[in-house]
Amino acid sequence: MTRLTKEFLRLLREDEAFREEVRRQVLTDDLLAVSGRLDRLETLLQRTLEMVQQTLELQRQTLETVRTMAAAMAEFAAHVDRRFDRLEQDVEGLKQDVRGLKQDVGGLKQDMEGLKQDVRGLKQDVGDLKGKSLEAEWRAKAPAFLGRRFRRVRVFSLEALADLAAFGLDQGVFSEAEADEIRLADVVAEALDSQGAPVRVVVEVSWTVGLEDVERARRRADLLARLGVPTVPVAAGEAVSQAARAEAERAGVWLLTDGRWVE
Repeated sequence: MTRLTKEFLRLLREDEAFREEVRRQVLTDDLLAVSGRLDRLETLLQRTLEMVQQTLELQRQTLETVRTMAAAMAEFAAHVDRRFDRLEQDVEGLKQDVRGLKQDVGGLKQDMEGLKQDVRGLKQDVGDLKGKSLEAEWRAKAPAFLGRRFRRVRVFSLEALADLAAFGLDQGVFSEAEADEIRLADVVAEALDSQGAPVRVVVEVSWTVGLEDVERARRRADLLARLGVPTVPVAAGEAVSQAARAEAERAGVWLLTDGRWVE
């Protein structure tokens, strides 16, 4: 489809004045011409009838004139028919072009939707990778990250954390689901607070700290505190959402962004 055809179709759809002008140009002038010729023919026939009454010779001339006019009208009618036939063919071609265009647009929409899904999946994958990378960094550098607020920081290994959860389960302190919560904590460390008292720090790590991270840190710290050692909930990441910041202040959860404490 040419650009001119596309522009013509767009104007037909969108521009009422343009559409009316096309109708006038294609149909109205021809129909008016037919009407005018019919009017003239009626007048001529009327005069012919009058002339027939006056003279047979005039009748012969009038009949000849009528034949000539009839031939012209027949030719004109055939011309009009041919114009309408071509117009119908053009309209049908345009309809086919529009159908093809709709199919192309439909295919493009499907491709775009697939691309959007791929981008969403890619963003999710990248977010997961960033989160896991940051979590691994925290396990390795927790003493450095927590060093400004705590001393003698020692991170529980995954095995030691599992043993701690199993101990609470054996003591009847945790249910199975609560023991799983402890095992799934991102980072748990034992340390001394600023007064020298032993505490356990429960850290939830995410690239962007959200409301769920703050709630999870609070919940898991409260569970671990049942074992008798005070706990400190911490949510850490490269950034913190406004909702997470407000909830952390309300719930007493400490925040770290980019390795720095949020006051």
